Amino acid sequence: MSAFDLETLPKLKNPYTHSLHPEWGKGTGRNTNSGRFSGSFVGWFDQLVLTFGKHNQTDHTTILNALGVATKEIKFLDTKTGNYKEEWFYVDSIDTETSNYHKGYYNEMTITLTAIPKRGDM
Repeated sequence: MSAFDLETLPKLKNPYTHSLHPEWGKGTGRNTNSGRFSGSFVGWFDQLVLTFGKHNQTDHTTILNALGVATKEIKFLDTKTGNYKEEWFYVDSIDTETSNYHKGYYNEMTITLTAIPKRGDM
């Protein structure tokens, strides 16, 4: 099975945002009055922020059925290397609201995906 291509999703605004997200392990917190964080640094993880334009119920269902699963292998453009990469992601958040609930219309929707494996090149 090949990785899911984000370009197939309806109403996806291009480009989507790719960033590197730091993850911290157990015991992470702000030291009192020091202004510093403590804890174990786990690593850097790819993060994608996808923005979808105004859309209808059919598009909404298609998008959520494609990305709303627990984990999914996704093909994306790695802005650090400039190459396409395939990685396993989970849905970190879905931010959406209706513009007309009764007619099934939605405003912009943002979905944040975070990679499961950490970057090995950092």
